[in-house]
Amino acid sequence: MNLKCRICNGDFVPDDETMDQICGEFIDSNSVNICDFCWGLIQLSEYDYYEESSDADPGL
Repeated sequence: MNLKCRICNGDFVPDDETMDQICGEFIDSNSVNICDFCWGLIQLSEYDYYEESSDADPGL
């Protein structure tokens, strides 16, 4: 089952645990609408995001 991410509009396949919950009708597939990559970016704090994307030399 491919779902579409509401952030990047890319298709993604939910993990096995999420698929079990969808198939067991515990959650609706419409509620699973963010891919793992976008979810990870959302969870980063501003500091963490700066540190990951910084081009600054850490030795200075």
